[in-house]
Amino acid sequence: ARFGAAFLNIHRADLLRILVSALEPGTLRLGQKLAGIEDRPGGVRIDFADGSTQQADIVVGGDGIHSRLRAILLGEAPPRFTGRLAIRAIFPTARLGDLAMADCTKWWGPDRHALTYFMTGRRDEVYVMASVPGEWQGDDLSRPLPRDAFVGYFDQAAPELRRIAEGAVDCAVWPICDRPRDDRWFRGNAVLIGDACHPMRPYMAAGGASAVEDAAVLARCLDAFDTPAGAFATYAATRIPRVAEVQRISVANTWMRGPTEALDWFFGHDACTAPLAALEPT
Repeated sequence: ARFGAAFLNIHRADLLRILVSALEPGTLRLGQKLAGIEDRPGGVRIDFADGSTQQADIVVGGDGIHSRLRAILLGEAPPRFTGRLAIRAIFPTARLGDLAMADCTKWWGPDRHALTYFMTGRRDEVYVMASVPGEWQGDDLSRPLPRDAFVGYFDQAAPELRRIAEGAVDCAVWPICDRPRDDRWFRGNAVLIGDACHPMRPYMAAGGASAVEDAAVLARCLDAFDTPAGAFATYAATRIPRVAEVQRISVANTWMRGPTEALDWFFGHDACTAPLAALEPT
């Protein structure tokens, strides 16, 4: 509303700095690998791989599609490869020369699509991503991609898009994965948010945004209920219908492909004020 825009792009590092600024000093600790959890009266014990432990009232797992907490709660299961690859490159805008690139464009082809946009408000870095058909073997999460191979994916692209792609220097490729829908988002004193419980294909740029929405609703539920059980049940009942629709559209990969898409329900949603599901406290 402030900028008259349907949505905003923000560099993830900038977003993380904003979120961390709200924490008490010393709250954030990196390099802690979850090994296990144990529900106890009035809370939970968290065990880490380095042998350290932490006592807490609840555990919130926002650790992505490869979530260790999800595996502990629901059992080990590898993500599902979708048969698509994400090829990506970030490079200085100066490499575009005199080309005047639009702030954010989604390009469509018969079997692929691409996104081009500026990484920050300074418009000094360009981000190019394309979803293309491909194969993937192995467990690694990403690999370097030779520049020639990256540019080759744009051989049949519109001249402007190909010229943008030619600005790439260092390129990478990721497997695009998801999981079948599973509405088991919590157990005992542990609850999941984001891709840990509802991983989705990245075709609506909704993974990180949905996790932030989850966190806002979960915080409201924890404030409204006296027990984790009531808070978690209301949180899941509130969020599942919305994220299920995002997952459905992401699988179809139709988002913004034509003029019939309704944007307000997605970009105009306010997780801080949207009604919570009407469940009785437990």
